Amino acid sequence: HASNSFTVAGDWTNNGIFTANSGIVTLNGTATQLMLGTMTGTSAFYSLTITNSSGASSTDCERTGFIASVDFGAAASSTGTYTIITPNVMVEYNTGSTYTFTNINWAGTADNLIYFRNSDAVSTWLLSVSGTQTAVSYVNVSRSNASYGNEIDADDGTNTDCGNNTNWNFAVPSISFDISANSLNLGN
Repeated sequence: HASNSFTVAGDWTNNGIFTANSGIVTLNGTATQLMLGTMTGTSAFYSLTITNSSGASSTDCERTGFIASVDFGAAASSTGTYTIITPNVMVEYNTGSTYTFTNINWAGTADNLIYFRNSDAVSTWLLSVSGTQTAVSYVNVSRSNASYGNEIDADDGTNTDCGNNTNWNFAVPSISFDISANSLNLGN
């Protein structure tokens, strides 16, 4: 394919070398898509986009009722941007595997969050983001250790910390002050 951009509706298994060039791989299946094989190093994605919203969210902060839209069975990386802007995407990351992304753009909606879960309920998946974080909004995440890269800026008040997350900033900035005078002059 000349542009090196692919839309994949089924599973992804790479047992050789995938040359991404500057292409986009879009996962748009209608059932759980498995991601297997080599997805790092010379077989890293340039840009990876997930639009598959076929899964089911968990009814708690772990895995109860969770069905992944995309299930990573191995480490993966992207030298461009890892994008999820389709609401209601459910991603499962493999315990102990490292997911290395230069840039991220994760934007769910208030009614349809993006869910990130680990492949088990006792360990963590590893995350390294080194570049631009265009958006991290309406993401519900558990068991992510992002200590391998920049802090994940999830502090816009829309994200859910489901616990056991490291190097994610969920704190919402606030301003507080005390007025004790009879009048307050703000500006001119």
